Amino acid sequence: MSVTMVVAHTDPNWYDFLKRNQLYDEINFWRPSATSFKALLPGELFLFKSKTGSKGIVGGGWFSTFRFMECFLAWEVFGFGNGAASEAEMMDQINSHREEAASPTTKIGCIVLNFPFFFEEQPIDVPNWKKGTQANKRYFTEQTDGRMIWDAVMKRLKSYQLDPNVENVVNSAKPHATPPRVGQSVFRHNVIENYDRRCALTRERTLPALEAAHIKPYTKGGPNTMPNGLLLRRDIHRLFDLGYVTIDHKMKFVVSGRIRQEFENGRDYYRLDGKELWIPNTVNRQPSLAALSWHHNNCYLG
Repeated sequence: MSVTMVVAHTDPNWYDFLKRNQLYDEINFWRPSATSFKALLPGELFLFKSKTGSKGIVGGGWFSTFRFMECFLAWEVFGFGNGAASEAEMMDQINSHREEAASPTTKIGCIVLNFPFFFEEQPIDVPNWKKGTQANKRYFTEQTDGRMIWDAVMKRLKSYQLDPNVENVVNSAKPHATPPRVGQSVFRHNVIENYDRRCALTRERTLPALEAAHIKPYTKGGPNTMPNGLLLRRDIHRLFDLGYVTIDHKMKFVVSGRIRQEFENGRDYYRLDGKELWIPNTVNRQPSLAALSWHHNNCYLG
């Protein structure tokens, strides 16, 4: 099986931040403008090429998906996974690669990578790279140059602590892609778009006030899929997670009497009691009845 790889010039500040803070299993290799990316299939290898020093391959990740997002939404979705300590710092990095300054609503390209890795030792040489003119290049493991890169990367990764899916690829005798994976950040973006960027209950559309909620929590085995997601206003999301509210099988909002008992308040929430949720038209994007039943039986306080 032939696997495609992309080697791409990498912003040094982005790389240095993520290398120092190797806490994220899903990161955003952003492009400073809204240009598309179709070079890889999910699970194929995306590699970082240094612009400084020996200018070789200094790390990489496994391609998950590509999205267009406004700058502010990219920060909302990926946070530090954008390779910056703040939204302002991310904007500075983006603008350093643009002729015209971007605003928070400017759309950029987001190449989403899983399980990133960063080489501490000597970078890997990149064969047949056009110095000074090339920004990225595809390689194929069925060809000599590509197989050389693949083997060198896999050899380095053998000494790393890896996710089991990646470990299987590294230890395989033949190149192959990792199984596709949807992480928390992509889940968040999927849910935001699935609900037309509005709260499923109140239809509030101020994005900073909205959050993607798991119906069955991820920590309890709930998947990062759209049927397990709801877009809710932050306060309602918090009450949902704590069990003070739920959604019944008719997609209606249900408020527990415990709010009144414990907090002597809750008028705003009781006014929403019995309200029907807005749900997507496509069946496989609608909330899962099984997940809602799980929430009612395991979280809802009654």
